[in-house]
Amino acid sequence: MKKYYRLTGIIILIFILTRIDYRLMAAQLSRINTLLFLLINFLLLPAIFFKALRWNSLLKTQGVEYPFRDALASYLGAIFAGIVTPGRVGEFTKAVYLKNEKDVPFAKSLASIALDRVFDLYLLILIGGIGILRIIPEKVNLPLKIIFAVIFVCLPALFLFKKKFFLKAASEVYPRGFLKFTSRFLKEKPKEFFSHLNHLLLHQNVIIPLLLTVIAYGIYFLHNYLLARLLFIPISFTAVVFFIAIVNLASILPISIFGIGIRDVSLVYFFSLKGLSQESALAYSFLHFCSFYFLNGIVCYFGWALKEKNAATHTKNGRHLSKEKTE
Repeated sequence: MKKYYRLTGIIILIFILTRIDYRLMAAQLSRINTLLFLLINFLLLPAIFFKALRWNSLLKTQGVEYPFRDALASYLGAIFAGIVTPGRVGEFTKAVYLKNEKDVPFAKSLASIALDRVFDLYLLILIGGIGILRIIPEKVNLPLKIIFAVIFVCLPALFLFKKKFFLKAASEVYPRGFLKFTSRFLKEKPKEFFSHLNHLLLHQNVIIPLLLTVIAYGIYFLHNYLLARLLFIPISFTAVVFFIAIVNLASILPISIFGIGIRDVSLVYFFSLKGLSQESALAYSFLHFCSFYFLNGIVCYFGWALKEKNAATHTKNGRHLSKEKTE
């Protein structure tokens, strides 16, 4: 039965759809200006640009010289691979690109990719934690709020900056998840991977990818806010930031496909706190899905196609050189 657990999100969505007014939702979606929707989605490009720049910065810290245009194409291709694979594990194809193009050991490249993802989670946990504190009813006493603040603000900092704490936690989590998936690629021992990861964490240049993460997510949250305004949903930018951060964290749960159902029920709940209808929440969720999984997927596909073409050329040239040497 475990293989059907991802259907949970679909079941949740079906339940929600039985309780809405389709005419009201359709009327709201019909108000969308298609041209503006397409223009707003161009904001995803600079967001990806800064994330690719962040990964490129991590590679430079490792002493890996990888042209930014190649890093950007790899990042786009990995996002597409992540969209079409369970648990977004396809995003680790960047390690394959580095191995093929620069002969970078998998342990080294996977460390940069893992930390690249940690920066995303770190920021989402911080913002989501603050958002949860804002959502907690006023009747909850101050000491409890302080405890929540410590959990959601200090704990991520410990994971990011405290070597022993991070490595101990990672040694419990990664062997069952990340290292299990990458075991066929990771020729080196796990200690080698953690050594590279620790080098990146404690390097003085770690502040640069942190700043690039803030910039990328600033653009990302602006995009989400503009989607709400496109639907004429009266919601503040701050509320969108908190809600989307929490929704993204909830969507990580391995009980849905593409976050379907989990994202919808979360938005229905959060929108209700602002007095907004579930039809508005579902219309926004639908627009969000089209934006990030459809339009964004099309753009990222070109990055993936380019990398696959380069990989095929690289393999062909390698075989040709090998044949010449043999002769």
